[in-house]
Amino acid sequence: MVMPLKWKIFRVANYLLLLVSLAITAVGTYFFAGSRNPETSDVLYFAMFAAGGLALIANYSINIYLLERYYPEAELPRKMTMLIAVILSVSSVTIGFLTLSYAVEFYDTVISTRYNQRFFNRQRVVALCFGMVLLISYYIFWMQVALRKTIQRNRQRLYSAFLESN
Repeated sequence: MVMPLKWKIFRVANYLLLLVSLAITAVGTYFFAGSRNPETSDVLYFAMFAAGGLALIANYSINIYLLERYYPEAELPRKMTMLIAVILSVSSVTIGFLTLSYAVEFYDTVISTRYNQRFFNRQRVVALCFGMVLLISYYIFWMQVALRKTIQRNRQRLYSAFLESN
């Protein structure tokens, strides 16, 4: 069966954000590991950062795996369904925190006049890139729910066609 375009775009978006998440988590880990005598609050922030990054990496990896292994009509094991639900929940919280961070940064960068004008263009580019990553993340979250429903619906059609043929 040929995969529809929307699932191909979904796959590409997952690979893109998987690479972005891996890079950001790796760079953050590198800088934290290179810091000397981190304070307790720094360790807490890094733990939250690493957990969020790992949750996003797991989410994008699972989406790719679901497309490769279970699309269009394979049955999802119960353990896989539970894992997907947990990872989706943690990833949703992470994206929520990222959205809040983006809103604060957008206000400080674009709306507020606190920043020096010579850094303004660079900050606008960073804000635009961060906003694009968030938009792609929202798209992925929307489509991953649709993917699970599509797999279940296709599986039900397969069962119905099998029962009708007998």
